[in-house]
Amino acid sequence: MNTVASGTLSSIPGAAIFVTVFSTTQSFVNGISTETVINDASIAYTWSQATQVMFFYVKKKGETDSNQYLTFISSKVDAAIGWQYPLFSYINSNGGTTTVSPSVIQGNRTISAVPTHHNDAFYAVEKYPNGNLSAKDLVNSITLTGIESKNISSIFPVNPNYPSQIY
Repeated sequence: MNTVASGTLSSIPGAAIFVTVFSTTQSFVNGISTETVINDASIAYTWSQATQVMFFYVKKKGETDSNQYLTFISSKVDAAIGWQYPLFSYINSNGGTTTVSPSVIQGNRTISAVPTHHNDAFYAVEKYPNGNLSAKDLVNSITLTGIESKNISSIFPVNPNYPSQIY
């Protein structure tokens, strides 16, 4: 993220205000000039995710539960990423006083990853003739993007093979 502050006395209405803001800012930001680029602003990211895993056991009609087979597992993931970063605003109040006002910009984005056959019982029945776990439709990873659509990190959700592996 780049923040640019620039201007010239001839192109800004109230140029004296700009010089005052520049002079004020120069006293607390070391190395600032009439055009300064501040790189690598500190951006804080936070994310969370919830994974839903579906286990499909299938048996022939009329058979006991002991004859059922786990034929299909699917998952879906809902994630949220939030961010915040600092910003300075220059305010000219009615009294002619210019102040620098700090603020924090915040934002968030939600992501849902749902595979084609998630929660598809018909698909599980279709896989039954093999008599064992023959299909998985899982979310293996999600890439999180922040401001300016830059990749921030990846989430690798759990993908258990049996209900007993859920913790």
